[in-house]
Parts: sequence; structure tokens; C-alpha cells
Amino acid sequence: MAVKAELIALLVARTGCSAADCKRALQESDGNIQSAVESLRRRLVAKDARVAQLAPDGGETEPSRRIEAREITQDLPKQTRPDPTGTFVPKELFDPEHPTALAIYCSDGRFTRAVEELTDVHLGNRRLDTLTIAGGPALLTHGAAHPTETDVVRRSASFLIRGHHIRQVVMIAHAGCGFYKDRIPEPHADDRMKAQQIEELQMAARWIRVHHSGLEIRLYYATYDGDRIAFEPVAIDD
Repeated sequence: MAVKAELIALLVARTGCSAADCKRALQESDGNIQSAVESLRRRLVAKDARVAQLAPDGGETEPSRRIEAREITQDLPKQTRPDPTGTFVPKELFDPEHPTALAIYCSDGRFTRAVEELTDVHLGNRRLDTLTIAGGPALLTHGAAHPTETDVVRRSASFLIRGHHIRQVVMIAHAGCGFYKDRIPEPHADDRMKAQQIEELQMAARWIRVHHSGLEIRLYYATYDGDRIAFEPVAIDD
């Protein structure tokens, strides 16, 4: 699709990315600024890039600042959304082959995009099966979860692992989890809750190892500081 030069110039000025990258991002997103910004953000993370910003003297460059979509779109007219009642055809093509990675994590939508970035950019799984439910990996254990919950989630995980020939399982717990706050009696001490979450992550990993040998298992604990999310690796106790 044709892309307006002023949109490319605006993206270049606000992000520091090259005109070619900005044009490509806009074309891939059909001119949607929000999607273009997300594409540029992922590209920078994937390349571990530092966006060049020349100092006034033309010398050293400064690290790229975080790309904020709201900064780019604040001066643009609102884009018209397509009719939500019509048929939507995504750009993503159907692949009949099942992914070989399974991610088990909490259904808290505040972390969803970050989890997808972790599994794609950091772990190299562009596609993956997901098992998302409040509490995530906790429901593979008999800790905070009720026995009936554990039974259902274990059956679901086993079905995906066996039926889709999964080779890697990624399990994630996160700070501020409402599931644990609901199950752990007051007071909700953060350190106590984190300790139990990590313990149950490790319990979930041991259960998978016992019932599904030969899998690569990765455990993470997600934290946030302001608007930044970080995934801390968690060791698996043998």
C-alpha cells in the first residue's frame, strides 16, 4: 500500500528509526500507526538495537529512548476502525503444523504481549500453544489450587504435550497475581507470595518432568517497575 510521506517523516522524527524501517512498518500494518509502532518496537528489541541519535557536535550517539505510540499519534487524526461486525481476515497465514512450544501462564492481560515477546524474541518460538488460566502453572500443583482445578489443568497440559508433540514448555508466574492474593490469607506479603509462586513453579516443573520426560522446561517470574516488565529466570530444583 502507498504510505504518506508525512507519516514516515513523523515516525522517523519521533522514534529515530530509519525511513526505510518506518515505511516498511507502516506498509505491514496497512497504515495503522499503533501497529507500526509495535512493529518497530519489536524490531529494536530483536536486534538488541540502540537507535542512533547524533549529538549536536556530531560525535557520540545516545541510547534510544522507548518508543511511545501516544507520542506519535497525539497530533494525528483518529483513524477509522473497520466495521467490527464484518468478517476479519488476518495477515497471519494458517500453518497446519502444530507449534512445538507450550506456554503456561496466568490469564492476566497486563502481561500477555510481554509473554509473547519473551517466547518469540528471546526463546525463538514465533508460534506456540498456550494454556492460560488464572494462576497459570499454580494449577499444575496441589498448592494454592484446589484438587479439581489441578486435575483439569494437568489433563489439558498432557493433552497438548502428547497430541501436539511439544518439545519445550515455558511456565511463568508474575508479581501482583490476583489468583494468589485470593488464595493466600492476609496479610498479602509480597515476599511471601513470591516465594510460594516460585516454589509452585518448581513443583509444576517437577510434575511435567515425571509425566513427560525429555522436554526442555523454562521457568520465569515476571516483575514490573513502572511500565517496564522483566522476566527473571527461575531455576528448576532437581
